[in-house]
Amino acid sequence: MGVSMEFIGASYNRWTLRKFVSRNARGDQRWDAECSCGRTKEVILRNVVRGLSKACGCHRKEAVAAARTAH
Repeated sequence: MGVSMEFIGASYNRWTLRKFVSRNARGDQRWDAECSCGRTKEVILRNVVRGLSKACGCHRKEAVAAARTAH
């Protein structure tokens, strides 16, 4: 099973895939990805493509901050 390099630079939700890292014990591809906020993290490709992983957690922080802001 080869690794498809077509995912390099691809964006899904807030993630941009940068490079292939390895395969985990289940055979899932682990990729180095950068969130739109600038944080980098290793993610499982299948979860990113299927929309199960959308961001590093920054979106939740932003939503909570916006909800707490009273104008």
